[in-house]
Amino acid sequence: MAHVTVTAGQMQQALTSRLNNTYEPPGTLRDGGTPRHDNDFADIRDIRIAPTHDELLCPLPPYLPVFLPTAPHHLPVNSMQRHLDIQFRLLREEMVYVLVSVLLSL
Repeated sequence: MAHVTVTAGQMQQALTSRLNNTYEPPGTLRDGGTPRHDNDFADIRDIRIAPTHDELLCPLPPYLPVFLPTAPHHLPVNSMQRHLDIQFRLLREEMVYVLVSVLLSL
């Protein structure tokens, strides 16, 4: 059997392809235009910090963007808006995840 070498470029291309295939944007940008829950918005200024009841009970996974330049995102590449969007969503999810975990353990 021949040994196959995969280059870093090929690995990056494969990762980008997988991210593009599984990308599901936030809020009404999703296929069908239906948000995951009542606190799922494309604009982070519209998202409440505290999770809503609907959000806590939502069976769908939250929108968590990947912090890579080649990853799909609804905001322009290398923009401050994109950077802030990603940071806000990831930090908020870190807080919400702890809260949901505690509630589910009760």
